[in-house]
Formats: sequence, structure tokens, C-alpha cells
Amino acid sequence: MNPVLPVLKYSNIDEALELANDHQFGLASVVYTENYRTAMKVANNIEAGEVYINRTPSDPYQGYHAGWKRSGLGGDDGKHGMLEFTQTRLVVLNY
Repeated sequence: MNPVLPVLKYSNIDEALELANDHQFGLASVVYTENYRTAMKVANNIEAGEVYINRTPSDPYQGYHAGWKRSGLGGDDGKHGMLEFTQTRLVVLNY
């Protein structure tokens, strides 16, 4: 089952964030705005693993993908995914 959020009317950005965060999922979010302060407020306060501002998540890039709450299984691609399968070791050699 995929969660769906219909288009909702809101009075201000605080109400929009409250509506957006009031559920158990948080994979990705898409926000369209011309206001920089609004964009940054959403980016810092929305409960989602990915935030796209003025664009959709359509690029197949190698970055960290991870949902919040009950969404997604973690970032298993790119360098972040590779780090899940490695173990760090420090070797000090007096040569």
C-alpha cells in the first residue's frame, strides 16, 4: 500500500507542516514556493527523509535515500549504502 496525500488547503505554513507531519509515513516531500524563508522552514521542519523544493524526485542520482517513520528501508545506494557493508579500521605504522 502506498500512502497518498490529496491536495489540501491551508492557512499558513505552520498549518501546512502540521498537516504534512500528522501521519506515520515520511518517505519524501515535494514543496513549490517562491519564498526562500518558506522553503527553508519546510526543509528544516517537515518529517520526511527527502525534501524536494520546486522540483519532483525524478533524477536517478546516487545519494542517500531514506524515509522517516514507517517509510523506506534506508539508503542502500551510492557511497552511503556501501558504507553499510564495510568496517572501519585504523592502522598506525611506524615506518
